Amino acid sequence: MKIRKIDFMELLFLLLVLTGEHFFYLVNLPITEMDLAVIIAVVMFFVYLLYYKGVGLLNTDKPTKILLTAIALMVVCSAVRSQQSYGQSILMGLRPQRYYLILLAYFPIKNVILNRNGGFKWVINVMLGVGIAAATIYSIQYLVFPFKFLVVGNDYRFGQVRLRFNEVGTLFSMFYAYYKLIKRPGLKWGMIFAIHLFYYIVVIKGRSGIIVLALVLTILLILFNRQKWKAAVSIFAVAVVLLYAPIPIVDQYLEGFREGIDSYQSQTDVRYKGQQFYIQSVTEDIPSKIFGKGYVNIQSSSAVRISRAKDFYIVDNGYFGLAYFYGFFGVACNILMCLYISISTYKLQRKLDFGIECGVGIGIYLIAASILVPYMLYYYTYCLLAVELVLIDKMRQLERGM
Repeated sequence: MKIRKIDFMELLFLLLVLTGEHFFYLVNLPITEMDLAVIIAVVMFFVYLLYYKGVGLLNTDKPTKILLTAIALMVVCSAVRSQQSYGQSILMGLRPQRYYLILLAYFPIKNVILNRNGGFKWVINVMLGVGIAAATIYSIQYLVFPFKFLVVGNDYRFGQVRLRFNEVGTLFSMFYAYYKLIKRPGLKWGMIFAIHLFYYIVVIKGRSGIIVLALVLTILLILFNRQKWKAAVSIFAVAVVLLYAPIPIVDQYLEGFREGIDSYQSQTDVRYKGQQFYIQSVTEDIPSKIFGKGYVNIQSSSAVRISRAKDFYIVDNGYFGLAYFYGFFGVACNILMCLYISISTYKLQRKLDFGIECGVGIGIYLIAASILVPYMLYYYTYCLLAVELVLIDKMRQLERGM
């Protein structure tokens, strides 16, 4: 098999994706993965400007240009609002938002990497390969626990161990495999999809994540399966089997899930209080409604004290926390970006079959999952979004050339 040589820019892209997967949690880096991802993205951008002379820099599709501009405006406005709300310096407001710089990678990926012969397929294969490897490695770690060969945290849920991973490639590879399985059923894609299901349901054990995953998979099945009635019957049949069949491991999981619901109730009070606090804060005046109260830098004691960030965790309040940082403008920016990815990939797949239909699932998943957990505040999400925007713009170019 011929191995394709990669240049420096492609190597940086590969490192960026691997950083989003925390290098499969195999090493404990002396620098945070977020900072490393930002450094790699910035280096990619400046190599692109200096060595490649910024070729195609201004040739950006209008929707993407609007979205990137809106995100930049959102970041600046949040830093200014943090100064007005907490007396926190604008620089301190900008610093914790540095992960948005990862979107700079959009330009070199699109105008350098994808313009190479076979670059489009290579990017997809990198995302797919990293995602499959990640889901496999993480699942193996779960199976051999308590022996740990990965640098990963753990706790317990449903009476069983739960490992805590953050990912960028697994979402891509899971929905990619699922789409292929719907269109051309086969053992290869079935096994790959099964590994991802095991990872998300058994290893991660996220309550809201499982519900969202089931919802998105159902939507994709209806969208891409022409015989929708068969799809609906299949979903119902699987649900009945899982709920009522005398399968020990399923019974154990469902029992644990019911116990988990009881423990979840104890968390609803703090979530409810947090949501009420964020709603009250954001609706105080017009600037707060539009741009929020500003991004809280945890190194600013005054900002932490005023925002009560130590009492109510932003990460437990999804869009409420996002609105507190960015207002309704920020929430709209992020939702519109995901909707754009979902709608665009769905429309384009009907004309060009290049395998980015997984973007439909990714966009819907990020919108739904962020109701409770703000994926839009995680750096690895923007590694994924940058790649999706690139692939969409490239496919639009191919479509126009038809």
